[in-house]
Amino acid sequence: MASSSQEPRRDDVPDERADSNSQESAVDAWSSTAIHQPTHQPLHHAVGFWHPRMRKVRAHVIVLWLRTVLILTVFILSILSLYWAVLYRVEENLRALTVQVVDFDGLVEPYTGGSPMIGPQVVQLTEQMLSMSGPSLGYQTVLASQFGYDPLKVRASVYEWD
Repeated sequence: MASSSQEPRRDDVPDERADSNSQESAVDAWSSTAIHQPTHQPLHHAVGFWHPRMRKVRAHVIVLWLRTVLILTVFILSILSLYWAVLYRVEENLRALTVQVVDFDGLVEPYTGGSPMIGPQVVQLTEQMLSMSGPSLGYQTVLASQFGYDPLKVRASVYEWD
């Protein structure tokens, strides 16, 4: 019980809200100094990029800029030169890319009943494209008899690069 007698009672603790005069005077003192009298000074002054005190910052910025320019230059000369080399003389090299045209129109069951229409026109169109002087693919007309009149053998020759 001795410990309970040593603890301050709630009535003995001073209440800050009870003393309104001291709070008002503290607010008045704070507002008069904070608003009317600034208590801090500016910590830095703005200087230009070429100012002598900016030497280290300037050197760092220049090194970063030179590194960026070097990376871009290496990229342009290595990667983009490969891209430009691929596009060099594309139109002259198109005829080296061969496309075989095989006409099965009217030659394979169950399509032997009518007269062929589309197949002969496609073959004629590819021959016209080859005879033109402009750039075109290297079309080759192949007879269906070379594949035994079997469309699956044509597909197999495409996959096997025959």
